[in-house]
Amino acid sequence: MAGIIALAPLQTAVALHAVRYHVLAQGHDLRQFHASEDRQWVRDAVFDSMRHMRDTKAHVVHGDKSQMPTQLQSDTALHSMFGGSLVEFAIRAHSSDEYRQTVVIFDQALTRSKQGVFHAAVKPRLKALGKPYRLFFQPMIADMNGQLADYVAWSKFVQLERSEERPWLAVTDALQISHVAADW
Repeated sequence: MAGIIALAPLQTAVALHAVRYHVLAQGHDLRQFHASEDRQWVRDAVFDSMRHMRDTKAHVVHGDKSQMPTQLQSDTALHSMFGGSLVEFAIRAHSSDEYRQTVVIFDQALTRSKQGVFHAAVKPRLKALGKPYRLFFQPMIADMNGQLADYVAWSKFVQLERSEERPWLAVTDALQISHVAADW
């Protein structure tokens, strides 16, 4: 699971929109960015756009589900644990005088009832910020920063699963990034 922490989320979204419009101008119908489905030249353009994103950090949490205790292997438990780690990173990523409020958008992968469990696990961490916050679940097709997070997560995935280093190196070269291997 990956998250993007952007002090100026509109700037990162605009950078990705510029890539999208460039791809459209080339005659390719691109509705959203999805690293596992995009062609290599599109991924290269996205990675290149990351180099120009300022005040943007990324965090990745990963682990081997089969190595986890059974009670932590459900979607709800995984999302709550990994999402909580992402929120913890966001809390430490910038000093509190750099922003007025926090807006957190998670992928809409959980049902409403599972979202309630997630809220219960993550809200105390958001409250610890001492600033107003908003927590939303939305499809990532609706958010360019979510699509950027998809690229970061995919880059780590192909590094771990296929020993393919180039995408991960492109991400870490472009963004301020940290990652945590969950150890159970």
